[in-house]
Amino acid sequence: MITTSHRPSQRVRSFVKELFIVLPGSTRFSRGKATLQDLYYEAQITGAKRVVIVNTWRGNPYSILVYEPLPPPELKLSQLLSIFLAGIRLRRETRNSIEKTIQSSSLCISIPPDAPREVYDFIDSFSRGFLAKLCLDEDYKVTETIVKITYSRNICPLKLEFIDTNTGKICGPTLKIRGIEDYVSGYRLYCGKKA
Repeated sequence: MITTSHRPSQRVRSFVKELFIVLPGSTRFSRGKATLQDLYYEAQITGAKRVVIVNTWRGNPYSILVYEPLPPPELKLSQLLSIFLAGIRLRRETRNSIEKTIQSSSLCISIPPDAPREVYDFIDSFSRGFLAKLCLDEDYKVTETIVKITYSRNICPLKLEFIDTNTGKICGPTLKIRGIEDYVSGYRLYCGKKA
């Protein structure tokens, strides 16, 4: 279930719409005045395995918080990840991208060859948070959308692109990641200032 912080900007709403298209089985929830507890109950009603909240800073997506709804008797959301963004580019702002009108049915993460340990740790955190598979060569034929990760020698910011396997074109938002905190594994990555 994907939602926003209170009073999101139009750009954040557009970002959530594009995430919804590339994240299989996701639903969008208009936050309004809903509290975290309200989001928990909504997740229970809809059967959501994750609650994703996009936070806003100066009109732009600033961070993505990923929660897991705990089964009763806990009755709360347990935070799995905080992803801090250095910037985003919407699909509609990307040249030669393709517009998906139907939600992706499958998503996996492409593993860059000879990636440093930090990238593998990020992939592990991302796949757990978003319930995505890791892509092996044979998966490219049966997966509809692939998350492609690129990085510089300094590791970050990491760049994530959602690629449509039928056309090889970008079909979702592009994310630049400046930091991540994984509350399950304890993994942390920060670029420059701590988020």
